[in-house]
Amino acid sequence: MDKSLAITVLLALCLPASAQGILPGILNVQSGVATYTFNSASSGIIDTCASAASTCTLSGLTAASNGDVVVLVVGAYKVSALTISSATGNSASLTKCPGSVCAGFGGTDYSTDEAVYLSSSSGGTSYTVTLSAATTSVAWTFAVLDFTPSTSVSYDIGNNKGISTGTSNPTAPTLSISGTSDLFIQAIYYSAGSGTVSIGGGYTIPSGFTVNPSGARTFAVAYLTNQISYTAPTWTIASGQGALSALAIQ
Repeated sequence: MDKSLAITVLLALCLPASAQGILPGILNVQSGVATYTFNSASSGIIDTCASAASTCTLSGLTAASNGDVVVLVVGAYKVSALTISSATGNSASLTKCPGSVCAGFGGTDYSTDEAVYLSSSSGGTSYTVTLSAATTSVAWTFAVLDFTPSTSVSYDIGNNKGISTGTSNPTAPTLSISGTSDLFIQAIYYSAGSGTVSIGGGYTIPSGFTVNPSGARTFAVAYLTNQISYTAPTWTIASGQGALSALAIQ
């Protein structure tokens, strides 16, 4: 072995576990942290959830594998904040963001929220979500995103942001993460755009996960995997008002 390479390896091995993996080409995959694969067949979205209702069912999915991470996201319309109350379709326990920190509310009517099955068990081909209250007379949106992690995972942190004055290109909520290979989920429900939106920072909006429920409004969900740090991305959308949410899984 080249002497300089041998010294580099020794130095890397002397680093604490939290710092290993940051030297280029040396131990660049930390043991015990998850990597994630998005599964489109077991993910889906519906933007025709019945108005003036608190439940919505998304069906026709491929069942998630045991151990998968299944994220539920809603965008709903009411003059007070709405949150995810419960869900069915998976026998695992549903993890809701503590203190409803993922529940965004803005523009007097726009709500978003996220919840997650951290380790899918007997996942079905349909999911039903129940909100904290019925929506007003506007159809709402429910999305399911399924990821296969390389190891067991846990909730890291969530946050939300409300936009109540005319604003274009809003920045997503801030997050102070603890993980070293996080999965990030971003959601937006906005009064503008007519379904036309994009997001920076390397995020992916899965095909079909940008919709325009009830006319000019826009709802979209995006994800970014295997991240050691967080920078709030910017949504590119016309001027409007609405709600944003962010969730991190470690």
